[in-house]
Amino acid sequence: TLFRSLAVLYSTPKEHLPMERLCKLIYDTEETANNRKKMTKQLTKLNKKIQVGGFKKQGIQNTRYKGYKLHPQLLPYIGELFT
Repeated sequence: TLFRSLAVLYSTPKEHLPMERLCKLIYDTEETANNRKKMTKQLTKLNKKIQVGGFKKQGIQNTRYKGYKLHPQLLPYIGELFT
């Protein structure tokens, strides 16, 4: 699921994805309290892995009332995973 989360965020580089849409795209279901909790854990894990990989900034940016998106400087590196 981490890889799928990364793929979804990578596929919409200029767009903030609200939690509701992330749950729909990743879990193929509506947003519930349980899915929201799982998604938050996934994004936290992913951010930690990105930082362990040497990226000092927050890799997944969370903008209040807008949603989540990847830091623009990460896009070229993540693109290599999908090619």
